[in-house]
Amino acid sequence: ERGEATVVPLRVDTAALRTRTDEVPALLRALAPTVRRATAAATDGAAGEEVPAQRLAALPAGERRRAVLQLVRSQVAAVLGHGSAEAIGPDRA
Repeated sequence: ERGEATVVPLRVDTAALRTRTDEVPALLRALAPTVRRATAAATDGAAGEEVPAQRLAALPAGERRRAVLQLVRSQVAAVLGHGSAEAIGPDRA
């Protein structure tokens, strides 16, 4: 197992990535950003739901820090293919 990064030249059909009906792999998302139809709904808090920014703003500072750390850990775990946020140490998130 190699512990170093490797650069590989690769042709990517960004148009094909944008037309995918499933989720674009995490490593390729920046190459083919998609128009998010849910963005307006998330910003407005559609169907009476709080958006994450509102939910975090309502928390006390200490809880807010823990909630953001948990959110970051869960996202990192998902990108790396781990089953849960607990697989990512708080000092690594």
